[in-house]
Amino acid sequence: MSDIAPMIATVVMLLVTGWVVKIITYNRRLNKLATMNAELQGKVLDKLGSAQDVVAYLGTEAGSRLLDAPVMEKAGPYSRILSSIQAGIVLAVAGVGVLVVRSMSPGLDQDAMAFLGVIAVALGIGFVLSAVAAHALSKSYGLINGRGAGAEI
Repeated sequence: MSDIAPMIATVVMLLVTGWVVKIITYNRRLNKLATMNAELQGKVLDKLGSAQDVVAYLGTEAGSRLLDAPVMEKAGPYSRILSSIQAGIVLAVAGVGVLVVRSMSPGLDQDAMAFLGVIAVALGIGFVLSAVAAHALSKSYGLINGRGAGAEI
């Protein structure tokens, strides 16, 4: 186990660093989007002179779209399903790779390699099964194929 511990620590640190960078960039993008949306709404409301103008504008299609402009980006069901499938395939292939390396390298700790390989394959299969379940539920809720009110394609 002592041979593989530095390798595991390095992989974990890289994954955590990547995850933190992803969260920071996502939050910056959302902050910028919210700021731009607030500035746009403020400019439009400044152009309107009276309360009656504001009410009349908000009654139009353009006015209702301005207020309903989403600040948060919502990922559609397809992107969530595809990201689960991608993660599942990557984890499963990595787990199989660890198991292959285990069988080819007798000097490594066999039990630790087997443990890591089986865990990675199990997580990969779990992600793929999660994607299948999400697809089935999205279809039954009408989020896929445009049957529901909130359908996103």
